Amino acid sequence: MEAYNWAILPRHGVVAGAPTAWDACQRGEGLEHYAKVVMIARGCGPSEPLSPEQRMELLTFWGLEQLG
Repeated sequence: MEAYNWAILPRHGVVAGAPTAWDACQRGEGLEHYAKVVMIARGCGPSEPLSPEQRMELLTFWGLEQLG
């Protein structure tokens, strides 16, 4: 089972856990931004997920290859 640091509670909103209140707030803000990007992308038409190679290429470009 994967570990998560936030949850969406139906009819309540988002709950985020972190070592500090600031970090928890940042996680909630990040989730909100991600949701906005997904909604805009869906409005542009059908899309397909990135291939594993494309995903690693983007993570490497952003200097986040440890997340891959």
